[in-house]
Parts: sequence; structure tokens; C-alpha cells
Amino acid sequence: MRLILVRHGETEENKADIMQGWLPGKLTSLGIKQAQQLAERLKWLKIEVAYSSDLARCVDTAKEILKFHLHTKLILDKRLREVGHGKWDGRKHSELDWSSLPGEKWNNRAPGGESFEEVLVRVKDCYREILKKGGQKTVLIVSHGGIMKLLQGILQKKTIQETVYLDNPKNTCVTEFLIDSKGKATLVCLNCEKHLQ
Repeated sequence: MRLILVRHGETEENKADIMQGWLPGKLTSLGIKQAQQLAERLKWLKIEVAYSSDLARCVDTAKEILKFHLHTKLILDKRLREVGHGKWDGRKHSELDWSSLPGEKWNNRAPGGESFEEVLVRVKDCYREILKKGGQKTVLIVSHGGIMKLLQGILQKKTIQETVYLDNPKNTCVTEFLIDSKGKATLVCLNCEKHLQ
């Protein structure tokens, strides 16, 4: 299976430094352009199936890509949503004090939100299902920075403590893995933005 992981385009909330979490997010004009540039990059691939977070910023990015893949089924999956930050969703990053939360970076949570560790459970569940159905297909996943880090950690067999400190993917960057019949993943490219240059 060829697995292509993509982060959504820039949003108004990214631009305003707002914690999005489970907010839908609205692509900026730049975010739409990024998604179109990404679509041009991926148009030569035979994408058999596409999965996306059900949040608008990912769905809108996926739809731009799939304009070149009109017969590709788009499956929306809540398990691919970004880490939910509960009462902190919609607030500026500068207003928040993560160090005030009990626990470590991977198991603390904003009030009413999820921990990175908890999100890993749903992402693993989703990935296992995709892998089971994938076969020899080219599969696209459009998601969020936190989810891309978790998927990278799963595929590279990293601990949650290592995963939380992976580089944050930029908007519309591409990470690609080839996965053999035994589930072993080989990294092809990591957080690549060549389509934006």
C-alpha cells in the first residue's frame, strides 16, 4: 500500500494563532491556493480511496485534491479529527498556559479536552482499519498536524513520548510511506512542501 498523509491548508484560525482542535476551520485564500498546488502535485497518482477528518478544513482540502480524481471515494472519519482541546478550542495560543496542566505533554489535557495519549487510541483504531482494507492501493489521508504526527509515530514504531516531540507538519505538507504485506512501513518523504515552491 502506498499511504499519503496530508495536512490541511492554512486556515483563518492558523493565521490568527487560534487553537482549532474540533472547530471546523475555514481555509484562507492562501490555504485554498496551497490545496490547489498540492492537487497539481498529486494529480498523476492513482488514488483509489481517500480518507479525511470530518472537520471542514480537511474536507475542503481533500475536495481540491479529488478534483483530479473524480471517481475516488472520500470517506469522512471522526477518528481523524485533531486533538480536541475542550474549553481551550477557539482561544489564542498566547492566552494558554500548558505548563499549568498536570501531567506530561503526552498525557495532559485542556479542560474538557483530550490527551495526545487518548487520541492515539482512536488514530490507531482508524489506521488498522485502513490497513486492513488497503491491499495494494494508493490511499490518501487528509488530516491535522497532531494526527499526522501520531500516524508517523505508529508507522515508525515510536513511543508516545517520542511521537509528541516530532516536528509539527506545515500546511499541505506531504508524508508518504510504502507499506508491505506484513505491515512494515518504509518512509518515502517526510513533511515535504516542494509543491509550494
